[in-house]
Amino acid sequence: MEAPLILSHESALLCHRAARLGRPPRVDNVAALAASIGTTSKLDVLVPTADKRLRGSWAHSHVCAGIDTDALTLPAANGIRVCVPELALWQLAQRGDVVRTALLAYELCGTFAIDADAPDGFVREIAPMTSRGRIESLVPAMPGSACSRASIALRRVLDTLADGAASPAEAKLCLAMVAPRLSGGFGLPRPLLNSPIVVSGTGRGLTEKRTVYPDALWEKEGLILEYQGAYHAMESRIESDAGRDNALLAMGYRVIHVTRRQVNDYDLYQGLMEAIRLALGVRLALPSPRMLERREALWRRLYGVRRGERQPFSVRWDGTPFLPECCKRAVMYSSNESNVQICTKSGCGRVQKCTNAANARASALE
Repeated sequence: MEAPLILSHESALLCHRAARLGRPPRVDNVAALAASIGTTSKLDVLVPTADKRLRGSWAHSHVCAGIDTDALTLPAANGIRVCVPELALWQLAQRGDVVRTALLAYELCGTFAIDADAPDGFVREIAPMTSRGRIESLVPAMPGSACSRASIALRRVLDTLADGAASPAEAKLCLAMVAPRLSGGFGLPRPLLNSPIVVSGTGRGLTEKRTVYPDALWEKEGLILEYQGAYHAMESRIESDAGRDNALLAMGYRVIHVTRRQVNDYDLYQGLMEAIRLALGVRLALPSPRMLERREALWRRLYGVRRGERQPFSVRWDGTPFLPECCKRAVMYSSNESNVQICTKSGCGRVQKCTNAANARASALE
């Protein structure tokens, strides 16, 4: 009997995402399999020994020494198995990109899934695949000791992780708040995300809802954070949110609202985090220059904005930058004074750093 193909690392996580969206992997051929899980990169595949590494440009083989593939993999399709989410996160953490791994972990532990075909770029109200506690409990079962590089890397991811995010915006904001200060975060206490609060007392006369689910809640401190995304801009949502907020205020909670502009402007972003810190009563030493440098780097990574620029550059969900197709095709013009390039395509206006101001007056980006 031919051994099954075992997807691992990022390929496994993408396969789990596709399954949450109701899109099982296609096994017609390698190209169909890659396309069905949403990747154009090589497939990450587990092999039992080094001499079993797969030949060809389509696969990146990883030796699964010490991994119980029967217990830590799941059937995905005919002839294909996939590493469980916890193992795949442990594998991906070894590559050292804590932010990327943490964002994928937020997705798997949350109630949303990234979907490029969805109007908002993601689908809401999907059951989580795992939890922070489950990931942490399986660390001892992973190959190597608890002090291995992979386990240490995964624990760094867990330091930034919370269960229950309902959108990418909530996940990024929570990551920025709770990540250690030396990692670019603000080192704030981990909130409960979308945890239920039963409306009681005078609050029952202010909203039709009997249970509300705030984006972020610090129960002991009585503080609530609400992210006001485009979903909340509809008239019906505005009325519903106002009633909810009034009920929460009547019950003794304090509510802080967060907008997209606040997180896309670095000064407002820092002011927001300081307001949250003060509301929580957290006392911290002044940040060192190194902390401030990493803080701005994490902000750029999460929100795709360079300080002082009006327009964000594009970032994928995992924080890696990319250039949109319109900017690849459009003629870019450079200003010697500001040393930037601006896409002239109508409606874009995207700003890019100009690497060579003398030669970038009128050049096409390829």
